[in-house]
Amino acid sequence: MNQIISKIYPLDQNTVLKANTAYLPTKVNFKNKSQKPQYYANFLISFDGRIAIQDYNYKTLLTPEHIKSSVDFSLFCQLHAQADCLVTNTQYIEGLNKGYYGNILSIKDPKLKKWREKNKLGKQKIIILSNSLNFPINEKIEAYKKNIIILTTSKNQKKIEL
Repeated sequence: MNQIISKIYPLDQNTVLKANTAYLPTKVNFKNKSQKPQYYANFLISFDGRIAIQDYNYKTLLTPEHIKSSVDFSLFCQLHAQADCLVTNTQYIEGLNKGYYGNILSIKDPKLKKWREKNKLGKQKIIILSNSLNFPINEKIEAYKKNIIILTTSKNQKKIEL
């Protein structure tokens, strides 16, 4: 994928960008560790303002195929490559386990892996936010157990001790 994106704001010398490298030149200043944390988010929205419709196969709300694009996913992967951690939730873990969400818990693109190595970025943490702790720890997330942090407000001591 070598699609071109036109940058319309703010205007500068680089108003045309290649989609597969659009976010990488704007990387966070890794040397200044005294900075406040920076948060980046990736959102997908359709022209009608909805991000999900009922999927009858999985009986849940999912992003319709017709508004997904490889460019959107490439931009997400570039943000992900720059991150110290990926923050997700119980709903994503449930969808990953059921098969309607893809595995974004690690960087799979070899170019982005090399980019992280070149910029001396270590292993990413995965933070799972869960009030209920109602998700299985299975082989899909077991592989990441050394990098996972689960944050909860649950008072269910039995689940916390698992």
